[in-house]
Amino acid sequence: MAITETQTVFTPIERIVLVALAVGAFLLGMMGYADYFDLQNTATTLSDLAYLSLNLFFMQFFAKETLPLTLDIARWLAPATLSYTLVKTLMSLMHNQIQLFRLRYLSGHAVVLGLNNRSMNIALSFQKSGFKTVVIDDDEHNRYWGELKKHKIYIVVGNPADSGMLSAINVLKASYLFACTSTDTANLNVIYDVFRLKKTASDGPTLHSVCQIDNRTLLRALNHRPLFATNHNKLTTRTINYNFVSARWLLNEFGPHKLVKDFSQLDAFSIVILSDNVFTAELILRLAEIGIYGFADKIRIVLMGAKAAQICSDLQTHYPAIDELVTLEAVELGNYDHRSFQTQLNHIAPNLIYICAAETGDKLLALQSVSDLSFNSQIVVCETDNQHTFAWLKSEFAQHDNVHFANVNSAICHYDDVFENRLDRIAIVMHNNYIEQQRAKGENPEHNSSLVPWDDLPEVLKEANRNQADHVAIKCQFLTGNSLPSAAEIRAALTDKSKNTLARMEHQRWLAEKKLAGWQYTTDLKDPVKKLSPSLISWEELSNAEQQKDMDTIELLPALVELINSPRKLS
Repeated sequence: MAITETQTVFTPIERIVLVALAVGAFLLGMMGYADYFDLQNTATTLSDLAYLSLNLFFMQFFAKETLPLTLDIARWLAPATLSYTLVKTLMSLMHNQIQLFRLRYLSGHAVVLGLNNRSMNIALSFQKSGFKTVVIDDDEHNRYWGELKKHKIYIVVGNPADSGMLSAINVLKASYLFACTSTDTANLNVIYDVFRLKKTASDGPTLHSVCQIDNRTLLRALNHRPLFATNHNKLTTRTINYNFVSARWLLNEFGPHKLVKDFSQLDAFSIVILSDNVFTAELILRLAEIGIYGFADKIRIVLMGAKAAQICSDLQTHYPAIDELVTLEAVELGNYDHRSFQTQLNHIAPNLIYICAAETGDKLLALQSVSDLSFNSQIVVCETDNQHTFAWLKSEFAQHDNVHFANVNSAICHYDDVFENRLDRIAIVMHNNYIEQQRAKGENPEHNSSLVPWDDLPEVLKEANRNQADHVAIKCQFLTGNSLPSAAEIRAALTDKSKNTLARMEHQRWLAEKKLAGWQYTTDLKDPVKKLSPSLISWEELSNAEQQKDMDTIELLPALVELINSPRKLS
């Protein structure tokens, strides 16, 4: 384990100045000794002058009587330069030891395990919010170290999954821990080690821990395990999939219902995604899951990229229901092919284009390709790792009304998003409102396990609340042409016909959620354990009682919009 400094030993300017002073002192010493021996009428060689000048740095001065000015300056400048260098280096070594000592006695701090673009931004948000922050990563050449050093964050080069590391950074006294290493296994090992340490600890603050899990199947399984399904003594545990969070935020802020005018009047809708990024699959899944419904046909999603066919094939293999929900197509593009891209776009004429290519050059070429075409699609350009070039690209297309720039990483990489449920505010309001309604009817947690605070709610029920909350804006757009209407506008637009349309949409959304989660139809009673339900049928096949449940949901829409629009409720 190596504790690195929050600043380098010598700044670039210091290095230049010290080298200049050392060379200057050496040359002045040689010149001074030459003048001195000339005054003494003593012969000397160049080697003698160099040797005597070097000795000046070690305060070994050989001269008497009157000294030339150059030698007098050199005999003070040389040892002063060496002394400054040695003292600064010694202080640096002591600083490392002091910092290691301080790490063992930190309290109420934040710990980030694994360093990448997202975890760096989370670490910076902790530091800016007043938390002492420690970041651990095993790559001493990690390109993000420099940014952390600027903000004087404790950085530790070592294995973040090493249990001994947790003791070194005093995790038992920490308030937050974010496990975001390169593998799901390492992240899980960290959480289990923390759980074991916390079980034997008698004091310390509550540690809020979050575990990054990339594998969606593993994520669902973990959410049913005791370690993540419930909170523990002075330890809260939850999982997060950043690819899913990114896709969710992107569609909430730049979804079809937010960008396409007369959205509810269209008979068909097509989307092109230019991307091979890791969250591409999650974006497609989210489009299917949240349910951009109301068209005569299923929405058409065309993925373009070098790995497009493989991504689509994997989705169809792991989520067979996706073909029931959307029309998914793949177009292979090696690197970025300008002409192929234009040809495909002309053929598809999409309503919406998401450009998520990793390289800024590919984004620029794609934007230029669309600008050269006759149709005027809405375009969303997604931020990747390089935020500086993304800002430049944004300035280049600032005058294009149909081009929108989504700062995905910047928007969601804050500790409030990961630990404080900032992205779930509307879902929390809906859940709290549900608790109030059910308690008013005489229900209690003993008979209804859902009547618990949000933090104690099982992740599967949280996810259901999130999906319903995110779909509110889509329903509002279809109903009023505005994704953020007032409650009065909703009430005025709710006719018997529109209620029926929205109730069908709600059932379609629910069907999509259940089918993608692996639920299947049964003629028997509902079985949550086996994921069986008799309601996995079309709207027309539902009984009047089941249809009425969806109608009741729509009846609550004005009150729900009023809750959402209330600053007091969302604060």
